[in-house]
Amino acid sequence: RVMSSSLSAGTSLVGWSLWLFSADGQHFDCLRSTTTQQATAISAQSLQDVLIRHDNGLPDHLPYPAASGVHGLILPFHVDSHLGALCVEVSSPQALENTDEVAFLVAATQLIERTLRTHFQNLREQDLRQRAEIDTLTGLANRRQLFEHARQLQEAGEQLSVVMLDLDHFKQINDRYGHDAGDAV
Repeated sequence: RVMSSSLSAGTSLVGWSLWLFSADGQHFDCLRSTTTQQATAISAQSLQDVLIRHDNGLPDHLPYPAASGVHGLILPFHVDSHLGALCVEVSSPQALENTDEVAFLVAATQLIERTLRTHFQNLREQDLRQRAEIDTLTGLANRRQLFEHARQLQEAGEQLSVVMLDLDHFKQINDRYGHDAGDAV
């Protein structure tokens, strides 16, 4: 929402779309778009054609291919190992000559890049935190989390009950059906 209002204010912007190269490296994913379906399709094709050719040193902006019939800019960026782009469609070719407007769009792209970088960092930290606190086999809190939860309950004056189970001869299930079956049990 912030980008929509910011990019529309004071520019000759008709629409925009935000793209990120997929993790599998096979295609671009459109994260958000306010453009027409035609402009979105042109953006997808232009990204494949233009950005891949410029991967060894991307300029801060590139015009849409002239054959597309759409006036606009492709503003590429890198986030971690991902290649992305802000594609903007403008009302006229003269808008592309407005250096202030282009500078604004380059700055907006840099803001998007920083925001996505922070988002990916937060996702990595969340994943590491979950791996450190949750047992991958059972999906339950590990020992450290159990003790932390017990401490919090104790501070709040609450009680905690713990139940332990021991299945006799469980090794036979693993030996007979395999460890994957034992894990499922």
